[in-house]
Amino acid sequence: MPQSETRVELSQPTLTRLLNTLVEELRREPEYAWNRALPAMATDADGRSDAKLAAANCAPDFDPWDRLRNPALAGLHPLGFEDLWNFYAAHSTKNIDEDGRATIFRVPQSYESALENIQRVVLIPVMIPVAPELAGAYAASAARGDLAPDHHYLRGMRELVQLVDAAVTRMAYRLMSPDRTVLAMTAPAVKSISQEILPSLRRGNYHGACKGDNYAQKSVAVLAGLGQFGAHRLVMRDEIVGGRVRRFMGPVRSLVVFDPEEPREEEGLRLLTEGWRDHLFALHSDDPVTGRDRFCRHYTGDPDRSCSACFEACPADAIASSATEAGGDYPTAVAGQEHRFWDGALQFDYRRCLERRTQLAEIYDEWICGRCLATCVARGGRSADAVTKSLSHSQ
Repeated sequence: MPQSETRVELSQPTLTRLLNTLVEELRREPEYAWNRALPAMATDADGRSDAKLAAANCAPDFDPWDRLRNPALAGLHPLGFEDLWNFYAAHSTKNIDEDGRATIFRVPQSYESALENIQRVVLIPVMIPVAPELAGAYAASAARGDLAPDHHYLRGMRELVQLVDAAVTRMAYRLMSPDRTVLAMTAPAVKSISQEILPSLRRGNYHGACKGDNYAQKSVAVLAGLGQFGAHRLVMRDEIVGGRVRRFMGPVRSLVVFDPEEPREEEGLRLLTEGWRDHLFALHSDDPVTGRDRFCRHYTGDPDRSCSACFEACPADAIASSATEAGGDYPTAVAGQEHRFWDGALQFDYRRCLERRTQLAEIYDEWICGRCLATCVARGGRSADAVTKSLSHSQ
């Protein structure tokens, strides 16, 4: 496999610079130059890539899915570190057994044997944010009641999905070294791993309603500190830029690195702990007190200050049917749907969401919804205090 000539440091600043360098290289390729008048990707003040990234590490026996094995959350059978290693090992076999003896057989290295050299796993979620101009144009169109499919937004979002898959793949090449194993968790890769490693009764609807794969990219992004979940169940990242809160949202992918160094916490590299997980569960609970520290302003505890932009933009009412009210309680109609709850977690109302999207997609080739994301980026409520508090938990 391709390997970098120098071993890249696995820290957030170094990795972010590498990511944006690779994205800039990709942007110069013809397929991403179709419309510079209304670019798809968010850029910084100099017009360069402003892709986002987080870096977190843990011991190989850390369970990233603890308390998330729920069909309404990460699914019942999310892929663990051993599953990912087994996929890699099956595709990198050698004619040498685990004792170093030559053999005619192709022998995958077991996870138990690999742990003699693997000391940590590094999770690197990546987001390619949508340009605020593109999101704003579509959000304004939706607010006017325009029902026509927006081909600029459709093509832009497709470009971002293609871009993030390509970027994490190229990052994987650059991060490889003789003692380091890197997996690019692109959409096709996750599908392949799920189908190859897990039996059919642990995938699809057997894994969780409308869960298309067994690796919850958005949950990994929140766990590693890239962003937070909103009421719409999408990942948002807020930063203070030029004295104002700027919101970043877009497709998310990740890399998984098996590395020989000891797990540690330092600037730009989070150490995953149970304490950090407890903080995230409290932050994303229905409690309006802790909800005030969230980027999503729907959870303020005060209906008069609560943001409901994505609720109003959703043509299927799927978000209103999947979230608490501003005060933290579920509406009576939602609370009464006991079949949508599993161990206290509410399944997002994919039925409402998918029915409208799939029906109109069969009529219009360029149909896209995505109004929740565009509206949240364009006019979702912000809080500078929440950004400041999130930074205090950055390590």
